[in-house]
Amino acid sequence: MLADAKQPVPKTSDEFLKAIAATTDVNAGRFGYGAPTNEHPNVFVEIGTWVTGEGASLFKNGQYNLTDPAVIRAVDKFRTAVKSAPKGTSSEQARQLFMDGKIAMIRDGPWVAAAVKKAPDATRASLKMGMMPFSNIPGGTSNSLHMPAKLDPEKRKLVWEFIRMTTTPEWQAKFTLLTSSPAPRKNALPASDMAAASELVLVNKSAAEAVNLFPESIAVRENYNEFAKIFVESGMKLMTSDRATADVMKDLQAELTKRVPGEVGRATSDVA
Repeated sequence: MLADAKQPVPKTSDEFLKAIAATTDVNAGRFGYGAPTNEHPNVFVEIGTWVTGEGASLFKNGQYNLTDPAVIRAVDKFRTAVKSAPKGTSSEQARQLFMDGKIAMIRDGPWVAAAVKKAPDATRASLKMGMMPFSNIPGGTSNSLHMPAKLDPEKRKLVWEFIRMTTTPEWQAKFTLLTSSPAPRKNALPASDMAAASELVLVNKSAAEAVNLFPESIAVRENYNEFAKIFVESGMKLMTSDRATADVMKDLQAELTKRVPGEVGRATSDVA
């Protein structure tokens, strides 16, 4: 789709937006960009990706920072991109449309490497992974290990033993090899192993450079479901209305401050 539109692989957010527009032909059922465009929790991740990637931050000095001009500019770019995305789709649906050759570009995680290998014959050779074209590489924790607060002592002991095992260099490397996803330990995979799978070079590089887009404060994390729900509601307004971005984000900040109060925590990137 990029070749047909005579567009290079974008290296900046402006090039990204240009390529998205050039590869979009709604009448032909082709879209330049894929993103969750329904009430999906990943709407926060999608918007946070653009904000963090552009060097801004949704949090600053222990407070919500949603009305910062840098944040507004980044969200405006998100709104421009998502206009070229199919409407009413989830992350999973957008991924499938990408695999089928109906979407030119999507933001996704390293697990997409396994999906690409199973893509239809007609598109598989044209599907590539690359770094997001931002000044910062946004990222965050996707999965983690948990233990209930109330747990039988013997089971608690076994859980801790399992967690200890998973944190060893040997199993951090095995996790990366088995899942094609980066382990929490930076550069967990030896160069000799990465040479056997080219996508792992990209996966490990992006993980090492990633700037966390998720809230780092305990207050927001303890109420993340509520936080994400409120954020998604405003995200839908950004995608479906013509209201000024500054007004939507101002209302969102006021609503979050009221309903998810407390110490908001450190900035997610400290680069705003």
